[in-house]
Amino acid sequence: LVSGDLTLGPDASIADMSQLTIAEVGGDLTFQSMGKIETLAGFEGLTELQGDLLITVDSADDTLKNVNGLDNLMTIAGSLRIEYSAALQHLDGLGSLQAIGQNLTINMNDALHSIAGLSQLGSMQPGASIVVSGNPDLCESEVDSLIVTVCDDCFQTINMANLTCADDEVCALGICTCAPSCEDTVCGDDGCGGSCGTCDAGSSCNAGACVL
Repeated sequence: LVSGDLTLGPDASIADMSQLTIAEVGGDLTFQSMGKIETLAGFEGLTELQGDLLITVDSADDTLKNVNGLDNLMTIAGSLRIEYSAALQHLDGLGSLQAIGQNLTINMNDALHSIAGLSQLGSMQPGASIVVSGNPDLCESEVDSLIVTVCDDCFQTINMANLTCADDEVCALGICTCAPSCEDTVCGDDGCGGSCGTCDAGSSCNAGACVL
């Protein structure tokens, strides 16, 4: 148990973090400019955080690619803030997180392409804010889905300057791709160079329907 705040900065090493056996932090937990550390391994025992979780990687030299190591964290009493990372790609390491007591901010992370790791998160507290902005590889539609799931009575929700695809495209893992369209059709082109199906011998495809 750490009774107060815990901050790990550029002087932290992989060897130092691997020796940690922390099950609870009584204040804020801050990872700031983590240097050459690519994961947060060493925090596997952490299940509860009494303050904020702050991941603020504000250097282009940082290589933090994921938050693996926080896999067993279930509760954050304060806020979750993830900002300014050039290398962070996903939040799968937060797959056990069920509750955030205050606000959620995911801001200006250049390589972040998925927040599916927050899929277990329950409803935010009334009056909480969700701000997700400036993540150029993060699908706006994925942010919308998160907001719908966890925001029953939020004070504000902002989904801005994230990746937006055209109406005829789908977004996945930071890429907009053609959305196949086979509604009310059983054959013919799906609009993306694929097929909606083929007709049996003796019939042909006409306007998406098999005719004799």
